[in-house]
Amino acid sequence: MIMNKLQLLITVITVLLTFQACKSNIKDESMVDSFTTVKRSSGKVNVIVEKADADFVAEAARNSLAEMELGKLARQKSNNKRIKSFGMIMIAAHSKINNKIKGLASAKNISLLTVADPDKQNEISMLLKKSGNDFDKAYISNMIEDYKKDISTFENAAKNCADPDVKSFAAKTLPMLQAHFDAINAISYSMQ
Repeated sequence: MIMNKLQLLITVITVLLTFQACKSNIKDESMVDSFTTVKRSSGKVNVIVEKADADFVAEAARNSLAEMELGKLARQKSNNKRIKSFGMIMIAAHSKINNKIKGLASAKNISLLTVADPDKQNEISMLLKKSGNDFDKAYISNMIEDYKKDISTFENAAKNCADPDVKSFAAKTLPMLQAHFDAINAISYSMQ
């Protein structure tokens, strides 16, 4: 009984911290504004970004789109209140991330696709076929693996990107990704 209350308390604290992390990242529009300012002040000068930096931005955009789609699925298909709430967080947070990515891509003349990559589309299709507890388990497993990869990708970009704006975007987004990862792990732990 005490262990269940402790698990519930840990889950509640983690969710509250996730909301706070999302809230603080969502309010930080300075990155988008600085990109817009750079674009306006430079006129129509072409900005050259290294291929690896452009690839990171494009991948981040595709993955963020997929996270929003997966969040929508969680809202629709899960019977678990925590998973539904997490899905809502994914939709809101990744919508803000997408706006930042669009501003960055526009300022750096990086082309973005408007759909998730084929692997993510396959994940979404697989989850569409599931329901109830099967959906919840598959969704949680998917989110944990996705966030492990995303965090690794963003850490690499924060350390190695040549473009300072791309590097800054990666570094500023990492705490939110880590908060999401911690939250989905807490949900997974509470369901065991």
